[in-house]
Amino acid sequence: MAGASLHRRISRFIGAAVLGLLLAAPTAMAQEGRTTVAVGEVTLSPSAAAAAPAGFGDTLRSEIQVALEGTGLFSVPGTNEHEIEAMIAELARSGRAAPRTSRAQYIYAVRVETLTLNDEMRVAPQLNTHDVVTTRGELVVQISALSPATGNVVRFNINGAHQAGPAMRDGLSTRGNRDVNRGALVRASSDPQAYRALANNAAMRLAGRILENNNAVQVVDVDGDRVFISRGADAGYAVGDMLTVRSLGRELRDPVTGERLGDTGGEIGRIRITEVRARVSLGSIEQGVGAIAVGAIVRRPQTAQP
Repeated sequence: MAGASLHRRISRFIGAAVLGLLLAAPTAMAQEGRTTVAVGEVTLSPSAAAAAPAGFGDTLRSEIQVALEGTGLFSVPGTNEHEIEAMIAELARSGRAAPRTSRAQYIYAVRVETLTLNDEMRVAPQLNTHDVVTTRGELVVQISALSPATGNVVRFNINGAHQAGPAMRDGLSTRGNRDVNRGALVRASSDPQAYRALANNAAMRLAGRILENNNAVQVVDVDGDRVFISRGADAGYAVGDMLTVRSLGRELRDPVTGERLGDTGGEIGRIRITEVRARVSLGSIEQGVGAIAVGAIVRRPQTAQP
């Protein structure tokens, strides 16, 4: 399978990984100020392949492409699998760099490590011909990001989650297992929209992580212990997420490569998300060691970083 081959070839270069290569803003920018990224065919671990519906890999790949474009930092060209394979082969032969004429400055190899999406069904109270159904799912995706120009690779994991319901549903399909006094009947979901929602959540969390590491998420307003930040559902945030707030210090860059290494700012507090809108979120201050002001940088806790 071309996707499996792609992932194996990229994995050989992991020893040369430079943390933050893809998560920091690259210096080589494409037209319109965007970095070009090609997303390879998605591969699945044996357990994930057994749990995934047909076409899930294509769904996840599409969601990642859309999410990357949506950050405003990346452009996803129509690079086909054959072109990506040729770039990797050239890199392996030369030991140096793939042709710089490639339209992609970075390549993402995506592998689904774990996938679960289940319907929990209980007999509806006082209506035993129907079920009350709650759908819950989790997804762990490994990203291997290759720079053809340098041979450097970054590898990190992204988690996705989805929950829907409870909702009333006709119980005909589970009637033989019906018992009001018994616990929930759990089985794999067959809802294609739930699988797409799970893939979308993972893709948006990937986009959010990239935005955070480019200092693109900031405090835009403070009202007492309520803090408004500049990203919402578009960055994969969810109610209950804990985020750190940092003062914005001087930017630090590698003097040789120009890669962004971080900044001299420090943590000044933590907020917990209480409301998520399309492009803004509201959080409450949970901890504070300094005044949180407009312009401060918001990120996920450092323990969540690779």
